[in-house]
Amino acid sequence: MMLGVSLDASAFGAKRVDFGDDDGFPGSSESDTGLASCESIPPEIEFAYKEALAFSKSCPAANLAPGKRIAINNYSGKGTPSIYVFDQSGNCVGTVGPIAWGRGGKPPGSLQACSGEGSNQTPPGFHLTTPHSGSLYQNHNSMGLASLSGQNSYAKRSILIHVAEYAGRGASIGCTGVMPKDFPGLKASLGHGSLVYNYFGSKQNENCRTNAGFGPPSCLPEEAAVKAHDSAWAGIQGRRSINVTPTKAGSSEGQGSGRSGLGGG
Repeated sequence: MMLGVSLDASAFGAKRVDFGDDDGFPGSSESDTGLASCESIPPEIEFAYKEALAFSKSCPAANLAPGKRIAINNYSGKGTPSIYVFDQSGNCVGTVGPIAWGRGGKPPGSLQACSGEGSNQTPPGFHLTTPHSGSLYQNHNSMGLASLSGQNSYAKRSILIHVAEYAGRGASIGCTGVMPKDFPGLKASLGHGSLVYNYFGSKQNENCRTNAGFGPPSCLPEEAAVKAHDSAWAGIQGRRSINVTPTKAGSSEGQGSGRSGLGGG
């Protein structure tokens, strides 16, 4: 899934995404407090960041407010699954890893994506961070992931980024798990209304009954994503709420929240 963005091979190993010789963007910025520094940016993360940036410009619900970030959850199978956090100018401001993913692959725990209910797999594609308050995970230890391409990740499955001692394994029921020591810095960096890309590369799951989140990205935000977008832009001069009809889905709070995670498999 490429969006027509050319890559500069000289940028590989750099600390920011290179948009060409005359891009006007600054050099790499200091790491956000609480995040590990960016030693280098692998090629697959370059691709993913540019896809995410293009999507943020083409989908009204993904248009980022000033100061919001772009996070790439690297589930491509290349390197350790981890999160790369960028500002909107392409500077890598920090990393978090390892991270957990859904345990529902075949064989169990394999790195596979699916947006289907009951799949226990991590939904691919684009999401916005949103507040969450549930029975096990609340605002202090989690962020909701509201889908932007018809995955219905939050409304149907309560997909989150949340604390998890099992980070580094396919052990959640669809959520992204991070070590407790890493979560405060990640949440401080992203806040609510940042773009998160669950990036699985070009792989599609033949056993998944829905293609939502795979292939060329569609702009089909769920209600929580529209609310997260509008909240992030609230009070910023010259901006209004977006005129987007969100996708509708029945709620089943906690289906993907990993509440059977720590201590439950």
